Amino acid sequence: MIDRINKNYWLALFTVTSWNEALNSKNIEVGFNEKQIKQAEKIQVGDILIGYLTKVSRFISILEVTGKVKVDKNLKWSEGVFPVRVPAKSLIHLSVDQAIKVSELI
Repeated sequence: MIDRINKNYWLALFTVTSWNEALNSKNIEVGFNEKQIKQAEKIQVGDILIGYLTKVSRFISILEVTGKVKVDKNLKWSEGVFPVRVPAKSLIHLSVDQAIKVSELI
């Protein structure tokens, strides 16, 4: 069970490709562009990230932040560098086909 006290909740954007790359990596990281560093620095260990798939408008996962934000300019994802990175672990995730459509929530 997730302890919800003193946690912040954030949206983590993925494409289907970047989500699959995250799941297939040894360590899941959520990437942000350099302009988002001030926002990303507010994310703390233990905070919850709600995984959202862009382009298909679906919620795919709940992740827990496991470390502090870092900057790494090495290429990790096929769709871009996204050098501002937050390490996380998946608490719950669905397949793309089973991910929750935003239209079903409205």
